[in-house]
Amino acid sequence: MEHFRLIVEIASGLVILGGFLVAVCKPLRNWFKNRFVTPDKQQDDRIAAMEERQRLHDAADLALLHDKLYYLCNKHINDNSITIDDLENLDYLYRAYRDLGGNGVCERLYNRCRDLI
Repeated sequence: MEHFRLIVEIASGLVILGGFLVAVCKPLRNWFKNRFVTPDKQQDDRIAAMEERQRLHDAADLALLHDKLYYLCNKHINDNSITIDDLENLDYLYRAYRDLGGNGVCERLYNRCRDLI
């Protein structure tokens, strides 16, 4: 019984010590971090460059989708026919184009192709 009491006292002491360390160390760590760790200017510049590059990639994707949709829609409209497979392909391209913010020109052409079925 004496050993059990000793184990309980040690365990409760460790729990109290752990709680104290968390209560004291976390604010100290945050204070140290805010006081001595400066913002990384190079990292901020790299992030800004990556965001700009992503914006350019999105614009390029939108341009390629527009070109492909414009070409295929006009081809099917001039042929006055479209297959189900071709329409599914157009639908796949059009949804990506629309989600990237494409304008209404390709939407009108796409709807005309849907009317060909």
